[in-house]
Amino acid sequence: MTTPNVQSLERAIAILEAFSFQESEMGVQELSEKVGLTPPTVCRLIKTLERKGYLIKNSYNQKYRISLKILNFAAAIYKQLDIRNIAIDIMRKTRDTLKETIYLDVIDNEERVCVASIPGNQTLSLNVPVGQRSPFYAGADSRMLLACLDRNLVYSYIDSINPNKYASNTITKKQNFMNL
Repeated sequence: MTTPNVQSLERAIAILEAFSFQESEMGVQELSEKVGLTPPTVCRLIKTLERKGYLIKNSYNQKYRISLKILNFAAAIYKQLDIRNIAIDIMRKTRDTLKETIYLDVIDNEERVCVASIPGNQTLSLNVPVGQRSPFYAGADSRMLLACLDRNLVYSYIDSINPNKYASNTITKKQNFMNL
């Protein structure tokens, strides 16, 4: 027996998921276009999320951003991440030796997710924020995780994607994945 979906909950989650590191603040119209809902529907959902403390309205530009209340969920997840606790000392030692940013990625729903990051000691250093996501085909670290998967899963993943260009070296042709 299948459980019925709660449409309003799915829509509210879609709005929260529309925000990202790159798009941390959006207005009703932007969110409407991004989630495929009408502006009045988005407005009602936003007002509920704002009232519950999950969104904050910027009074200067009338755009919304995710509030710090969402960190309650992050704290609960962090508590479950034993791998992060095990790896943190090794990451620090590696950073101290290499003087470069060290970060720990895990696989989540066919994406790479950074779960720990220690900034490098260099004047100019790459920052990888915790929570940053990317598809398996975008970036060397993501492709490395993909390469560690069972071959059948790799083939299935490659068949299911439509790669977009994220940077100059992003692989966008499926046949080029197996040449790595």
